[in-house]
Amino acid sequence: MWDKSQLSKLTPNELLLLDKHVKLGKSHLRESLTEGEVEEVYQLGSIPKAAEEELKLTKIEIVSQYSLAINAIVTGTLGGWMGLSAFLQFRLNSLLMFVIIFSFSTFLGTCVGLTSGRLRRKFSNVAKERRQAQDLEIAILNEINEMRKEEVQEKTKELVSILAHLEIREKISEIENLEHLEDLYFRWINQLQQIGKEKYENSKNYEDFVSEIEKANIFFRKSKQKESIRGAEETKLYNIIQKLSRSSIQPSAAKKSWVRENLQSLIVGFLPTIFGGFGSLFVYIGGAPSIAKELGKENLLNFLLLPQVKLIQLIMLISITLYFGFSFIYLTLKDHKRDKELSKLNVYITKEESQTHLLDDKLLKVKEMLDWMKKFEYLFYFLKKSEE
Repeated sequence: MWDKSQLSKLTPNELLLLDKHVKLGKSHLRESLTEGEVEEVYQLGSIPKAAEEELKLTKIEIVSQYSLAINAIVTGTLGGWMGLSAFLQFRLNSLLMFVIIFSFSTFLGTCVGLTSGRLRRKFSNVAKERRQAQDLEIAILNEINEMRKEEVQEKTKELVSILAHLEIREKISEIENLEHLEDLYFRWINQLQQIGKEKYENSKNYEDFVSEIEKANIFFRKSKQKESIRGAEETKLYNIIQKLSRSSIQPSAAKKSWVRENLQSLIVGFLPTIFGGFGSLFVYIGGAPSIAKELGKENLLNFLLLPQVKLIQLIMLISITLYFGFSFIYLTLKDHKRDKELSKLNVYITKEESQTHLLDDKLLKVKEMLDWMKKFEYLFYFLKKSEE
């Protein structure tokens, strides 16, 4: 069984390739890999127990989804039958017709309820797969960033070593911590220019050295100019990104509650559910005596018209209506928690991706300066040889 330690065996390019494919999901991976290979890839990611609790499908969800669906279908079918019969002035005294209509509505409601339950289970599984993929993405990006940091450190040490040969004293920490390396580049080039002039001005290869110094000045001046143009055009956006990079990614302690944050959408969805459920339940309560009367069931009719029975029916109606309201809120809350759990990881992924871009940029700049310093080291070697 694989774990995250397997990622360290891959190169940065291989990790980036894996990350791009994982982002596209299991269905994409199945186009190129076997089902077993897809599962092995996903084993590299994991879901903490707390997150799994938020994402998993609960029994309350299944019952709530099923009850809402079957009530809507059964109520709608029976209500439509009774309303249509009244409109067309048909009698409701056919027990066979009532059994057929009731059986059909129950069957259809059950099918719809089970289907909606399966869909909800599917959404839960998709959410868990996405959460596992997010964990894998973060692990991949962490591994890439660690490799990038090691590469930056190695190149920085190499650069400092070459600078020492060129009689320029520089600390590794200063190179690693400085954001705008061009400032250091110009300082080093000026020092090299002074050293070359003091020691090797009379050398026959001195003109080659001066030419390379000028090329380096032009190169880094253009690089600095690009940064300045970008700074002038994107100052506001850059400042925003800088603020976000320094801000905490933890949720604010003063954040609004879920109810206050989603109050409008809750009202829009909750009120129709309550009033719709309350009204539909009267199909049972109001229609049952009518059907009993049409079928000639006097005893049942008298029983349904008893005040005690009506009181019990009213209590049941209110209780079931409240249950429908609770079901709607619970289902909405579970959906919110799933979305929140997935969104939370997106913040970490974005931060790691930003770190990767910053490290790539720094590595490129260090390599550029390293290449120039190697040239100067080579030139100084020949200048020194020509002096001997």
